Amino acid sequence: MFKVITIGILVVACGPALAQEKQPPVCPTISVSGPASGEPNSGGFFMFEAEVKGTVPKGSTYVWTVSKGSIIEGQGTPTMKVVADWKDGTTLTATLEVIGLPESCPNTASESTPTICLWESILIDEFTSPISKVEKERFKSAVTEQRNNPNNQLYIIEYHNDISQFSIREKVRRLTEFLVKELKLDGSFFEIVTEKGDKPLTKIYRIPPGAANPKP
Repeated sequence: MFKVITIGILVVACGPALAQEKQPPVCPTISVSGPASGEPNSGGFFMFEAEVKGTVPKGSTYVWTVSKGSIIEGQGTPTMKVVADWKDGTTLTATLEVIGLPESCPNTASESTPTICLWESILIDEFTSPISKVEKERFKSAVTEQRNNPNNQLYIIEYHNDISQFSIREKVRRLTEFLVKELKLDGSFFEIVTEKGDKPLTKIYRIPPGAANPKP
């Protein structure tokens, strides 16, 4: 008599389990905002600010580039200051690149603003004094205003009447020495010119970026 024997066969799959589908990275969103108008702020510069929403890998860096301008502060940070190249019809564009994001993530954003406002020189003080005297308090106030607008320069016009060239040169020398040595103003931030006039007169102008020096 025959016996029926049932043989079970266990099939074991070799190798790793089927890999799960790789999920794409969650990318942050990047945006850049700039000035609403073409006018720079009181310091003569434009400010752009980046907003990055989401997770940014540790070690990521911010790299700014600009067209028609120069970065004066903020490279590597979310906020940047730019001085524009002052030409009629110029459009200033700031672009932020976030380096360090996953390869599949968009990593740049831009913002543009038209630079429609050309600034003019600003007369901040005018006074009469002898050619032999440096009005220290008046110049201290002028230097304070320049430092409150650090991208501006001072333009000083010394008018004189019929006096010797030696006296004129000596006034410029003493004034320059006072500004540089006592007030610690870098020589690149001011200019002194002399011009013949009816009487000794000093005019001090603040010159924003892009503005022309006044004619004596």
